[in-house]
Amino acid sequence: MPDALKLVAVAPDDGWAFVRSNGRLLLIRPPYRDGAWSVVSERILQEGVARHGFSVSALEFDEWKQVVDHLRQQMSASWQSRPPLPANEVLETLIQHASVRILEAQLDNLSQLLEQEGKRKAVRKAIGVFLASEKVKNSELYTRCVELLAKCEDDTTGDLLAADWEERFPNAVRKLGAEELRAYSRTIEQQHQILQVCA
Repeated sequence: MPDALKLVAVAPDDGWAFVRSNGRLLLIRPPYRDGAWSVVSERILQEGVARHGFSVSALEFDEWKQVVDHLRQQMSASWQSRPPLPANEVLETLIQHASVRILEAQLDNLSQLLEQEGKRKAVRKAIGVFLASEKVKNSELYTRCVELLAKCEDDTTGDLLAADWEERFPNAVRKLGAEELRAYSRTIEQQHQILQVCA
């Protein structure tokens, strides 16, 4: 019988967590799929608690689904208690100065916001700010942003290729061009790479 999964420390705002499993210490993060976890040392755990806002936990679970459900519930509760998304100017400053890990967490949070009614327009605007950043354009965050942008569309409104990009994402269009954004969206859609975080 496998050992219990021990939740050692959690960052409820962004869903990251340290979990002990079969003698290994794992750091996991949304969307909790293959590649969204890594084996880490005790030193990394200590730094997470001491410097990066992780809270110590003593919870144990029998299976991974229980761990993931718990983390998603915590993240959702944290977001529901937060103020609205920051203004574009604040978000631009955050993108410019924050680490990739922090920006990944912000994108995880935006993905979670899509689950809430009435947040779609605000999330679209925030992603537009991300896409307009040279820092994002030249990193792995770029594809993630385009994926989230595609998810912002309701199933009944059609794809993004017919959208008025200039009106909806002026910053991103000014810096990158509407055709480039359309091309990324088309490629992702055709390859069926858009992930559902809560699937």
